[in-house]
Amino acid sequence: MKAYRIADRRHPLLDGFGAYLHGGRWNSRGRRVVYAAASLAVARLELLVHLPFGAVPSSHAWIEITLPGHAGIERLDETALPGWHDMDCRVARSFGDAWHESRRSLALYVPSLAAQGDYNILLNQDHADFAQVEAGPPQSLNWDERLFKR
Repeated sequence: MKAYRIADRRHPLLDGFGAYLHGGRWNSRGRRVVYAAASLAVARLELLVHLPFGAVPSSHAWIEITLPGHAGIERLDETALPGWHDMDCRVARSFGDAWHESRRSLALYVPSLAAQGDYNILLNQDHADFAQVEAGPPQSLNWDERLFKR
């Protein structure tokens, strides 16, 4: 199983420390969750919604992640959790926090708000199988400058 992640290359790319410090749509602060996506395009779009217009980012890289074949993987259908897409993130965080704490699976596919119909992949960095997750070498991420112009 493959996943893709884009992050600032000045930090370890396969690490949930940012989500630990700040939280995210699917986790509260204090939980080490690595946010990835089912494709590089979805990972790019998910990052793009958080970037300011104007300056083109220069410090991002992407990695291809390989999940161990025996790892538990869950998939959340977007119709199964009403309110997951609310801007306050309360419903999504509650679900994600419970998933993280239970350690019932290494990976959780969750619907993408930025790329409707596609999925993000959450990796529980505290799960026993996380040590078997493999990441390829960081690859330079080239942005199309038109994305940052109005």
